[in-house]
Amino acid sequence: MKEFSNQPIDTSQLPSIDEVSFLSLDPKYTKVVMINATLVSLMIIGAGVIFYFWDVKIKKEDNPQLLGLFVLLAALLVALYVWVISILGVSKKTYAFREHDVIYRSGIVLKREIVIPYNRVQHVALHEGILSRMYQLAALEFYSAGGANGDLKIPGIPKEQAERIKQFIVDKVHQVNFENTPEIGDTLEENQSENKDISTADGEF
Repeated sequence: MKEFSNQPIDTSQLPSIDEVSFLSLDPKYTKVVMINATLVSLMIIGAGVIFYFWDVKIKKEDNPQLLGLFVLLAALLVALYVWVISILGVSKKTYAFREHDVIYRSGIVLKREIVIPYNRVQHVALHEGILSRMYQLAALEFYSAGGANGDLKIPGIPKEQAERIKQFIVDKVHQVNFENTPEIGDTLEENQSENKDISTADGEF
């Protein structure tokens, strides 16, 4: 049985994550995001226009419909914000696969960094949307134990590369699980030790 060790770590000597070579999303993914952002922005503007004309129709005998104008202006601003943020956000999304984990960075104002060790990964899925399929792109989604939704999703990867990465992660997960599987002798020894501790616990668990 392996001896348990839990020694303190000098955090000042740890390698900087900035030294990792991050990969950017495929440039074609910008077109996918641009189309999606345009559709969403048009829907927001359309809702504002509908409300404006509805407000004009209801209050046609009153003063100029300030509420309708305000909602329409707000819709235009929100649509512009969604479009700009979506496009700029693509350049801020980067990823890196290391020997023991995967790292994903995103965010413009609020930056987010996710690190998932391979020993936490239970399942890797490859997704292709309608637009992504047109540009031969795919997204990789990583699931951990007990998670209904993916813990990490990396979009905008060329499909062939995504398939190779998926196979690499699957092999890594199998390797990690195999290395962490206890031997039969160790398991029996641990069970005997646990049984001995329980039997001498004076009825308290």
